[in-house]
Amino acid sequence: MGLGAIAFRAGLLPAPTQETKKGLKNPMARGNWDDFSDKYGFSEGARADDTDFQARKHLCGLLNKRPEFQAAKVRAIEFNRPGMHNPCLIVLLPALSDKNDAELLQMFHAGEIKAKAPLPDIEDAEMERMIAEAYALAVDKLASRISEDIRMALGEINRAIKMVRHKFDDRAPNTFAGKLDSRLDAARVKLLSALAA
Repeated sequence: MGLGAIAFRAGLLPAPTQETKKGLKNPMARGNWDDFSDKYGFSEGARADDTDFQARKHLCGLLNKRPEFQAAKVRAIEFNRPGMHNPCLIVLLPALSDKNDAELLQMFHAGEIKAKAPLPDIEDAEMERMIAEAYALAVDKLASRISEDIRMALGEINRAIKMVRHKFDDRAPNTFAGKLDSRLDAARVKLLSALAA
């Protein structure tokens, strides 16, 4: 579990709020249940970004673990709606014991599952809490990906510095090797401070 999720669970994350259609405050979440379940959500998809798609993935996992979903035999499944409108949807389908989520979604596309399942009865506050937790997990995932990219770039810079220092003995400030060496050092310092932030 990442720092964002830990801080959220501990109640330490001050976060912006967003109002749902019901007028409830949704701490930390950028989207709400209406955004994930309506083709007009996320301003018809215009506001949906990587964080929303990651949060949707985590939210489906959280919902599918709920006893209400298991008792109602309902699965929350990620649905990338094609065409216009909102591409970041969650579709609720009846859980069939011999089918996984991909098979259920394929059956839905083929028209073999005619009706979507109704949302099991979950308190609004609990739904908001799960959405906020899904966004905290999504932010952690995206931050770790960026951090890994920075670490990889830092490794490349360090290899380049070693190569320049190995190939050129003359690192006087006015030579090509000296200038390249100082620029690589400056880039490394910037990346290190970005990692520390």
